[in-house]
Amino acid sequence: MTEDRDLQQRAFRERFFDLSLDMLCVAGLDGYFKLVNRAWETTLGFSVEEMLARPFLDFIHPDDIEATNAAYALQIEQGRDIVEFENRYLCKDGSYKWLLWNAKTAAEEALIYAVARDITSVKQAEKLMEEKALELERSNAELEDFTHVVSHDLKEPLRGIEAFSGFLAEDYADKLDDRGRGYLTVLQDSAVRLRDLIDDLLQLSRIGRIKPQYVRVSSASLVADVISNVEFSLKEKNTELRVAADLPILVCDPVRIQQVFENLISNALKYSDKAAQVVEVGCVQEPHRHIFFVRDNGPGIDPKYQEKIFRIFQRLVLREEHEGTGVGLTICKKVVEGHGGEIWVESEGSGLGSTFFFSIPKSIEPSQVSKEEQNGTGPQGSSHPARGRQPTGRGDHAAGAGKGPGEEPAHSGARRPGGA
Repeated sequence: MTEDRDLQQRAFRERFFDLSLDMLCVAGLDGYFKLVNRAWETTLGFSVEEMLARPFLDFIHPDDIEATNAAYALQIEQGRDIVEFENRYLCKDGSYKWLLWNAKTAAEEALIYAVARDITSVKQAEKLMEEKALELERSNAELEDFTHVVSHDLKEPLRGIEAFSGFLAEDYADKLDDRGRGYLTVLQDSAVRLRDLIDDLLQLSRIGRIKPQYVRVSSASLVADVISNVEFSLKEKNTELRVAADLPILVCDPVRIQQVFENLISNALKYSDKAAQVVEVGCVQEPHRHIFFVRDNGPGIDPKYQEKIFRIFQRLVLREEHEGTGVGLTICKKVVEGHGGEIWVESEGSGLGSTFFFSIPKSIEPSQVSKEEQNGTGPQGSSHPARGRQPTGRGDHAAGAGKGPGEEPAHSGARRPGGA
């Protein structure tokens, strides 16, 4: 009875042995397999008999033999278990597959019990990711070169146009009639608009390429910096700006989130159509995110356009009516989504005002940044003056996001004829 029970238990174990999807084996210290399950044949194509007839080193890729022998020696000589060891095994069709091993030595039996798993698809995916990473690195390098070309080669003649049109306006205005002065004004405005557009496109390109630096910062201080930048427009538009007293501390890239606040507040000012404009800035707390809002009592946005306005170059008004490049809200969307948040607008339509919302997760961890940056005295804590001809209240893009790699300073380098 005991012998029958032992036979039944052995048969039971062998069934499970062969049912395993992983490659189970028992090897001897003589370098040969003593037992392998059917998964070996399924994976490598060799029959069980063929696997048992040859030293297992015969199946290992030549480049992996040295590492395999080293791991094998540690296992035999020091009794160490092998955990997550990788090597390549020969298939019957001549190809190789990557295997991940766990093994344990039973010294008293002079046997090694091991399990291997085919990780070829994982290795192929890793290789593909590495190739994609290299491709992305090359693309980013090309984009950096393009940024330099745009910031230097395109902006250099533009600065000349701006400078010399200014010289004309100053030195020859009395020699031009009204039509000529009008043409000159159009030329100057077009040059400024083109410069603003180039700056916005450069800023948009940098958002996805330059890693944000997350620090703990007061959102109230970010809004206060924005108010300083748009102070002229507030007075010019007769706008009351109401800022909630309980704006939270959050973890974010402060330069970029200030940029979002400035875009939204400036837009509210720019599109004002009321004699007494009111703009509100506040925050609603949810368990896992801060939801900031900028609300105005302006013309409102038809619901059918509320998705469209976040697309690049999409404008709901003519440029002649309001300045802007059509890039600002696209920048906002990219910044907020880069922080893991969302941005959207709610408006009942014409004449009923608009509320722009954007969310920032509470789970963002601060980056490893310098103490100067954390204290707000370094680059990440600095405020940036508004761009364009000051003051303008231009608001559909960031006010002064700083220069990117390879960009030129703002001076034109142009000289008056005669050296004046």
